[in-house]
Amino acid sequence: MNYRVEEDFEYKGFRCVVVASVMGHRCGYVQIPKGHPYFAKSYDEITDIDDNLSVHGGLTYGSSDSNYPVPTEGKVYWIGFDCRHGGDAEDMDILRELNPRLYNFYKKHRSEGHVWTVDEVSDEIRRLVDQIVYRKAFKNNFVSWINRIVKAVKGW
Repeated sequence: MNYRVEEDFEYKGFRCVVVASVMGHRCGYVQIPKGHPYFAKSYDEITDIDDNLSVHGGLTYGSSDSNYPVPTEGKVYWIGFDCRHGGDAEDMDILRELNPRLYNFYKKHRSEGHVWTVDEVSDEIRRLVDQIVYRKAFKNNFVSWINRIVKAVKGW
């Protein structure tokens, strides 16, 4: 396996996963439930739908793979982000375990920057879920409000 699951938790009804990558950085993932507006949309489409959605480095993953980041049953969809952007650095402990060859290279040529911890990635996932929940609630309330106005206008 070329990654390690470091945390698998539920937050506000969403399954969330932190993964240590073979490249030495962490990634965060959120399982999108069927029926949600983001379900089965590419991360580019999600950004087009909601350009205010903010997560470290932007969304960089969208897939219906039922084996990654964790094995799941049924039709699933995951969105995610990675912590391998400008200003980010590799976690040497991850590299030592998952990719000794790259570890030896980075011992000599390590990039400077911030190493994202499991806790920081988990917090960023929670922040992403908070935005997803807020936007869905806002959209539902807005649609309900518009429907009430339409009914009122029709009743005049």
